Amino acid sequence: MLIGVGGSGKQSLTKLASYIYGMEFKQIEIVKGYGVNNFREFVKEMMFKTGITGSSIAFTMTDS
Repeated sequence: MLIGVGGSGKQSLTKLASYIYGMEFKQIEIVKGYGVNNFREFVKEMMFKTGITGSSIAFTMTDS
């Protein structure tokens, strides 16, 4: 978990680290009408992908 003020490079650092470790980078895109069911589907998709294909995923979620 990375915590810091906005603009300090947390997201860039996560993207760089995921690239270095050969991980796929995923970020939630919250739009109008995004709810709990959408979040569950996103997590379910990531779990299936990592469990079935064995790929590694770096997941980020911002407070905005």
